[in-house]
Amino acid sequence: MAMAELRHQMHMQEVEKKIKLLQMNWFIKNYEEAIGNSDKPKPIVSIQSTKLIDEIRGMRTLIKDINGKLEEYQKEINKKALEKLDKNVLSRFEIDISYMYPIPHDIKHQLYNGISRNEEGRYRYLKTRNTFSPDEKYRACPTQNYKYGWNFNKMGLSMVPKHGRKQVLKKAMYSIHGITLSEKHPTQRPPNSPGNLEIESL
Repeated sequence: MAMAELRHQMHMQEVEKKIKLLQMNWFIKNYEEAIGNSDKPKPIVSIQSTKLIDEIRGMRTLIKDINGKLEEYQKEINKKALEKLDKNVLSRFEIDISYMYPIPHDIKHQLYNGISRNEEGRYRYLKTRNTFSPDEKYRACPTQNYKYGWNFNKMGLSMVPKHGRKQVLKKAMYSIHGITLSEKHPTQRPPNSPGNLEIESL
């Protein structure tokens, strides 16, 4: 609500208070004559009081008109705010949908073939969808948690320079993605034949 509307509202409240005070003062002065002695003729109202009563009536009608206009104006403001909110929500919803690549038709068709109890339908569809990496399903990384698995299949490529004379990163037993063992490692050899024991140090 604008400052002008607040000032106008406070002004109208003060006017209503003044009207009530004038009415109470008139009632206190003329209570005994008007109500205490009801058999007597009513007191003659002066010209100034009639003018004041007419002004009060006019102000009451004016207050009603102003309040009606304010209510209509507030309804229009609320309606415009709701329309803007709906547009923002729809635009966000469209942006969220566009993050993902469209699902291929042959994979999507698996949903309607069989039921999950027989390892078909939704079960097979989700299983095939899990085989895809996040960068194959989404156009951009939607959250920070996906950054670890983003382009995960490219992390296993060699880090050796193309024309380097020696290997920069040497192969070790421990790596970022777990333990990698070569074929010559003692744990990878075939088992010994029965009766032959060979002691090897790891």
